[in-house]
Amino acid sequence: MDENDLLAELAQGENQHREFKRQLENPESTAGEIVAFANSEGGCLYFGVADDGAVVGLADSAATFQSLTHLCRDRCIPPVSPVLEQQTVDGRDIVALTVLPALNRLLPPITRRNSACCLPNNWSKADCRWKPCCTISGWRRKSMTFGG
Repeated sequence: MDENDLLAELAQGENQHREFKRQLENPESTAGEIVAFANSEGGCLYFGVADDGAVVGLADSAATFQSLTHLCRDRCIPPVSPVLEQQTVDGRDIVALTVLPALNRLLPPITRRNSACCLPNNWSKADCRWKPCCTISGWRRKSMTFGG
């Protein structure tokens, strides 16, 4: 994606498929969002971007990139396979983590290590085979039984 396309994407704001983060502050919460994207229609997390879509940049984009790689591998069961990209916009570095359903659909619903799977609010028990679902902003806790 070139810089103009990226700026147009950011100008559309946050939605169910796009989240902005100034930096990687809360790895556990970020893991939950990654898991939620993997268990739904996918999405993209942009690091170095303010809530209003303004590019603020990252102090160390390489460290953020590496931390996100470890988060997807070590905190998600089974590991999530994202597309990670470092980009420079107006001289500021950002990292985009995209979860594509096609890369993660062959896996069972994904959970966070020491936690549970995440479902969007409009999903029902029939949409998930896994037992508990964690609470993340915009998501709800559900109790489910195996086998639907």
